[in-house]
Amino acid sequence: MESNENVVTLKEILKTEGELEDAAQALLGHSDTEKCTFVDGYIDRQPLYSCLTCVKENQLAGVCVGCSFQCHDKHDLVEIYTKRDFKCDCGNSKMNNNCNLIKKNNSTNERNKYNQNFKGLYCTCSRPYPDEEGENDEDMYQCIICEDWIHTNHLGVDEFDSSFSELICMSCSKTKWNILSCSYNLESKTTKCKLDALKSECRCSVERNLSSMFFPEEWRLQICQCNSCKEVYEKNAFSFITNWNDSLTVFESKSKKTDVDANFAQAFHQMSRTTQVELIYGYNDLKEEMSSFFNSFAEKNQVITENHVKEFFSSLNASKRRKLSHMPPSSCK
Repeated sequence: MESNENVVTLKEILKTEGELEDAAQALLGHSDTEKCTFVDGYIDRQPLYSCLTCVKENQLAGVCVGCSFQCHDKHDLVEIYTKRDFKCDCGNSKMNNNCNLIKKNNSTNERNKYNQNFKGLYCTCSRPYPDEEGENDEDMYQCIICEDWIHTNHLGVDEFDSSFSELICMSCSKTKWNILSCSYNLESKTTKCKLDALKSECRCSVERNLSSMFFPEEWRLQICQCNSCKEVYEKNAFSFITNWNDSLTVFESKSKKTDVDANFAQAFHQMSRTTQVELIYGYNDLKEEMSSFFNSFAEKNQVITENHVKEFFSSLNASKRRKLSHMPPSSCK
């Protein structure tokens, strides 16, 4: 062993593995890789995939994590990340396969909502991700209204504070601005309906150069929830904004271990979704290769050095595993 090589302890390696496991848990939630979520009905929020191999022509469909492993392994999958109020479509009339986990009828799930993401297309520019033919390699963030993913250079702003928690894209803000700008106001101290209280001085009455709307963490807890406003939200089909459990912050926090290092948890939440999902793939690859890596050194009674670990991760990144044809974009944070 060369004298300038740094010895890497097992504790350090396991810490890295633990951090990757926390990242995987935050993204996959409480998903079971051997269970179909169809039996749970329409779930508030769950990770989904679209199988381009099995979906019928001119149809859109989404499958749960369990079905992606047990029914669509090695298929052409699109990573959707999470969608709200969705029931697994695996094996129904939209698809050419039978679900291997449970028997289902051929009926479709009428409450499911689909967008171009299920075809592997994203943003107002309707490009795939990654875009091998295009020049736009910008990160993307998810709109909480339409749940599409938008490139940073298509958000309608030159600069934005990356510490935001959720956003509404430029297209959705055109129809939701009047409502949200009135009902959500951190400055307002009124105990009455904010929509009525702010109507006389509302910025909505002024023609506005619309762009995406950015919101801080826990903003949903501060939005007006009087009966009048709730009726407006319901009428405009976005009553979910009053549901704090619908937010990705809650989804991720429920999925993480309670003993996750606070600094890592905070850093993870601020990562783009691309980086987070890449951590998942890294974690899965690491789980598969770690055992053989340790065994090779144990058999030779060798000390693991920093260079050994670097070579290990370099080899891991270069290897081809169960890579999906379409990696997911970033996120709404």
